[in-house]
Amino acid sequence: MQHFLGMITESNLDLGKRQIIWKSRLASIILLAEKGLDFSKILTPIIQEINVLVADLKNEHSLPLLRTFVEALQDILDCNDRITSSHCLLFGKWISRYLADCQCTDASRLLDIILIVINRLRNQLYDPFIADFQENLWNILAPYLRSKSCDDSIIYQTADIGFGLSILSLNTNNSHEHFKEMFNIFVLSETIDIRLTRRFLFQMIQNNMFPQSVINYNKFIIKAWIKCLTLSSDRNHTEVINLTNYVASLPSLLSERLMADKSDPLLHLFSIFANKYKNSQDTMTKIKLRDDVASLFEDMDRWMKPIVKMPKSQEQISRLYFVVGNMVHTIPFLLYVKSKPNSIIKMTLDVLLLPISAHNPEFKLHPFIITAVTSTLHFFIEGLIQLGPRQDPYISRTIRELITIYLPRCVGKPGSINASSAGSFSLVHSIKDDNETSKIVLETINIVMIKKKAKTPHMHCSQSLKFLSDILTLNCHDANVVTTLIKHSMDFVCDVVMFCEDGNMCKRQARDFTHKILNCDVVRLADQPGAEIMLVFSRLCREYLAFSSRQLFELFYDMLAHGPDLIARFMPILLNHVKEVENKRGVGYDRSLRMGVEKLELALKSVKN
Repeated sequence: MQHFLGMITESNLDLGKRQIIWKSRLASIILLAEKGLDFSKILTPIIQEINVLVADLKNEHSLPLLRTFVEALQDILDCNDRITSSHCLLFGKWISRYLADCQCTDASRLLDIILIVINRLRNQLYDPFIADFQENLWNILAPYLRSKSCDDSIIYQTADIGFGLSILSLNTNNSHEHFKEMFNIFVLSETIDIRLTRRFLFQMIQNNMFPQSVINYNKFIIKAWIKCLTLSSDRNHTEVINLTNYVASLPSLLSERLMADKSDPLLHLFSIFANKYKNSQDTMTKIKLRDDVASLFEDMDRWMKPIVKMPKSQEQISRLYFVVGNMVHTIPFLLYVKSKPNSIIKMTLDVLLLPISAHNPEFKLHPFIITAVTSTLHFFIEGLIQLGPRQDPYISRTIRELITIYLPRCVGKPGSINASSAGSFSLVHSIKDDNETSKIVLETINIVMIKKKAKTPHMHCSQSLKFLSDILTLNCHDANVVTTLIKHSMDFVCDVVMFCEDGNMCKRQARDFTHKILNCDVVRLADQPGAEIMLVFSRLCREYLAFSSRQLFELFYDMLAHGPDLIARFMPILLNHVKEVENKRGVGYDRSLRMGVEKLELALKSVKN
């Protein structure tokens, strides 16, 4: 039959008829395989034609006929539990070309079949042809696996194939080189998809394969685990749980056991490091711990860079910023040494938050990154503040850059489609009582984004005023937060009300903010907010009463309708400030100032009535 089929000129036939001929020829091979007979003679001309087909994959018949052959491979393998020398002929150089150009589903199908072959070969290690055949498979598949390590399309079988080939090489000739190469591709590569990394590691754990030929093997496994949990949003995946359990069993840097059953083991690891550092009284122990921890995170910037450069998933980007933010928040003292140029914190921030492009106001950040930063920026800023920005110029500058770059982008202008809701920007929740975080954030906004005595406000003044308003909206019943806002921000907001040109959005926002402050119940129910407002009014008088009295009195008039009781409370103090100005001028009576006070008193009486 093979003779007669060989006499047919296939090139003149349509695809359907050609497929019938191919299936007939392959059926003959299956019959011989079922009987355990050699089928190499029949197979050789078919393989020759296969090589012709893969050389011309643009031909419309090539891929369908190759699929027919691949489907038959499974049937041929099912005829016998062992791999014979005839089977070896089925897997030749055509595979690499086919895998390079076929669809993912076709590649997955062929790789499943090759995986069956590899698993069978592991049970036939002493057959004479096995060593040559496995080396042939390696030469065919290794280039494909290397190329897929940085490919966008994910084929999970590549990790299984890579592991299978490396363990086969170990078992046949005790060579560790193939394993090292696959370990580099699937575990240490900076561009490999994390799902392939965890799949490869899962196979290693399942097969209890931990070669000591890889130096610092346990350290690499822990670093790979950190990478997996940093980028894997599904922490309940079987492979992730399996890997976490294995890492928890390793003799490692930890003085206490990593709890694999924690809801987020990676955050638990950060807590362990933090507690170990804080509980240590010995300086050398702390230095050693810092060095050990740094060695685990030293490569983070390399594998984060391609992910941030080309974001593919909101879930993955959000998880990345959440984990790294928590790391900076929990163990900043282990990630930074003052005056050290390449600290973990600096390298990490340069990738995630402060690349050169982020300093360009015209540069549009990816929406995935904006969303992630909006929910996590407070972690980074609160962590950096623990490092003492008032004593460290680099930390101070970094905090200032983070606020000035991301507050406008995360808050958005009021009324725009990018405007955030009151509680969506995480930094809003960092402003609590009069703590260091509140002081530094509000001081930065005042210095950078709100210009004093400016008719035209700073380009980001509107966003900063919305940020302050959002804080007040969420905390209008909290006396501590309201007092903090009055103490650190109200002077600057009042300045905008006084000097910003009429009709500007910022002037309207600033007025609304002052009205909202004055209308807060806690201003009257608690002593501190009201007292702080008196101090703000006094500071404004000292700064503006002498030379900008018109704007100052207009500010007080504007506040009358919302806080007449507060204005009335301030009137005696205002009169004292007027007298101070008169004394400095060497006059007993300044007509313009006295007229301003009298008009304010009349307006106050009319409001009360």
